[in-house]
Amino acid sequence: MPAGRQQRRRAAPARAAAAEPPPPPPLQASEQLAGGAAAAAAAAAAPPPGRKFVFAVDGKPECEEALRWAVSNIFSKGDTVYLAHCLSDPRTPATAVGSSSAATQWSPARDEQRYAKEFFLRMEHEGSAMLQGRYVPLLQFKGVHHEELLLRLKVHRSAAGIAEAICGKAAGLGADAVVIASHGVGVLADFGSVARWAAEHSKVPALLLPPATMDPLAAGKPAAPAVVVAGSDNLQALRGSFEWALHKMARPGDDVYVMHAEQLVSDEDAIAARKRLVQAVFEWQAASSAAAASTVNVICDIVQGSSVPDESMAEPEGESGAGAQLCKLSTDLNARCVALSHHGAGMMRELLWGHVTMHMTKFCTRALVVLEPQHTAAVQAAKEA
Repeated sequence: MPAGRQQRRRAAPARAAAAEPPPPPPLQASEQLAGGAAAAAAAAAAPPPGRKFVFAVDGKPECEEALRWAVSNIFSKGDTVYLAHCLSDPRTPATAVGSSSAATQWSPARDEQRYAKEFFLRMEHEGSAMLQGRYVPLLQFKGVHHEELLLRLKVHRSAAGIAEAICGKAAGLGADAVVIASHGVGVLADFGSVARWAAEHSKVPALLLPPATMDPLAAGKPAAPAVVVAGSDNLQALRGSFEWALHKMARPGDDVYVMHAEQLVSDEDAIAARKRLVQAVFEWQAASSAAAASTVNVICDIVQGSSVPDESMAEPEGESGAGAQLCKLSTDLNARCVALSHHGAGMMRELLWGHVTMHMTKFCTRALVVLEPQHTAAVQAAKEA
């Protein structure tokens, strides 16, 4: 056999070994469901195309950096990103945070109405110039299809009115998520109430980007290939979030961490709960219709939740032991996204697990989406169809 062919054959295993991704950081008492062989084979594959995102633009420099981060970590070639910017007449009075379309609309004097059309056309021209000059080039560089959405605010200028206009348009477009950048400490803090209104009322999932994604030094750097899916004492809701994450956020070769917060009183309970979770997630992954389902590494673990009904009352507002563990995990992993299953409706659910959602929305340093049943139902319906 020629010497050159022998050298190529000997070099092949070395190259294959070098191409294998490094193992994920170990989790204490965790279970890894899928080996790295399938993920390594599909690591070069592109994420599923055809997603739609509405990105809220407010014109601030932080928003520009947030888009840069989203282009590097969320958006992919084949996606469509709608750049949504709200236009409001500065002559309309600013109102309280909660004023939306349900509030009294501003009616200009009759002799001013004839100037409104020309005024808004000028504002649309200026808004389009801003988008074209500062935001569109970031998407064009990545090859992401984009469209402009210049939305006229017909109500009083308020955070709720802006959020309602953007989220309503996203729902009308059938968007997979509306992406909103935060300017405060956490994903909701100090962002007026645009992010808060979207997180609580949007019919499509609201992906909230915290300030860590807007650091100019980190904006262009990719996050780790990891997605965290978390839920509180509700496996059915956790499954919906897991399926949504596989369809909308996971990429081939990703590590998907499935974390479930439960009330446990002994080590035996913890072991039994972990076994149930591993078995359930294994079945979900096998039954999933997501293209990336068979190519991701799934890692499960149990998070110790509250064991007394009033734990949230004993902590400072927004503090949660389970929430702190989830925040730390996502930060340590440098996760691309955290998909949190909403704690659920009802007084008891709010008392037992509402503090987890509150803590995550206040202190999570990674991109966060809080998923309610209405958000995951569309994925389930598409799967059944």
